Amino acid sequence: MRGRNTNRENLYPVTLIMGMVWIWAYSFIIVWFTFDISDACGLHYNVLPMLLYPFGIVLRDYKRKVSLEEAIKAFNVQIKD
Repeated sequence: MRGRNTNRENLYPVTLIMGMVWIWAYSFIIVWFTFDISDACGLHYNVLPMLLYPFGIVLRDYKRKVSLEEAIKAFNVQIKD
């Protein structure tokens, strides 16, 4: 095939390792943030994850709900039965 770089065919181990590094780094930052903030505020280490993180998930899900409702309205306007 023309234009295809055959030198990059077997890079799946690199992408797998980079994915694992990304997950590890992201998890490390979340745990470090939780520990640091809990320690600074004098809270138990399980209070922040039980209060703050679910609130963030609710905000994310609410945004998805609003986007879905907008998509349904646009769909109903464009395609009428």
